[in-house]
Amino acid sequence: MDHLAYDLGIEFKKSKDIGITHPTHQIEFLGIQLSTYPIVEAYPSSIKIAKITTLIHQHVPKHHISYRELETLMGKLSFLG
Repeated sequence: MDHLAYDLGIEFKKSKDIGITHPTHQIEFLGIQLSTYPIVEAYPSSIKIAKITTLIHQHVPKHHISYRELETLMGKLSFLG
């Protein structure tokens, strides 16, 4: 693969070559941890906490919340949990 990329003039960052020299079941893509065994996706803890805090702060000041907003909130919290 590296030879083909080199022939085409494409350069890869060495820091991005995770799994090339040593096979792995887990990579990080767009801030999400992806695992092939078992097949799961997960946010790092710091991102989870920040997202959950933001979601809660958006909804706490409201005196009323629609059923649809509650469903959305619960779905997001469930995904992040």
